Amino acid sequence: MDINSFTHVTIKSPRTGRMLMVRNVRDALTVLTQFWSRRQGEKHAHACQACRDALDKTGSVEEARASFVEASREAGIYVTERTGSLMGTAPSVPADVPEKPADAP
Repeated sequence: MDINSFTHVTIKSPRTGRMLMVRNVRDALTVLTQFWSRRQGEKHAHACQACRDALDKTGSVEEARASFVEASREAGIYVTERTGSLMGTAPSVPADVPEKPADAP
């Protein structure tokens, strides 16, 4: 297994709208640098650098993956991090909205 591999992240392609499974740092950097939309936010720049750092072995694969997920959320193309079928796997609550405790009214 490639040392730069990670648990896949599914995104909606910024250019084609097709579902893409990104499985490693090199593919994440390729998506970020060659296939991203023209609107590139702060998290996009951070994700690019985190991927470059991981490839240079000055950063971690985990940080690169987390940064890629955050950039995809910022861009509105994030679908899921879960494995398996895409049917019914997208989170029902956005990651930035805290869930109510079970005993909350």
